[in-house]
Order: sequence, then structure tokens, then C-alpha cells
Amino acid sequence: MSSNYNSRPRAAEVAVEDGKHRVIRKRECFEDLIALEKDFLK
Repeated sequence: MSSNYNSRPRAAEVAVEDGKHRVIRKRECFEDLIALEKDFLK
């Protein structure tokens, strides 16, 4: 469970199976955090 409370980006999610890993969700960047608010920032 994760949150971006206080404008903190969520961590990347990594799946591990049989000793192999892969990123299943990348870490959020600042643009991801404000994507839904861009229209209000102008």
C-alpha cells in the first residue's frame, strides 16, 4: 500500500520470482504528481 501524501512520489514496485526481478510500476516523477492539476496551475 502506498500514498503520495504531501507530494511525495511513490516508490517503484518490483516483482521477484525464481530469483529474477522486474519493475512492474516505475517511480513517480513530479510531472506524474501534478498531471491532474496542471490546468489549475496556469
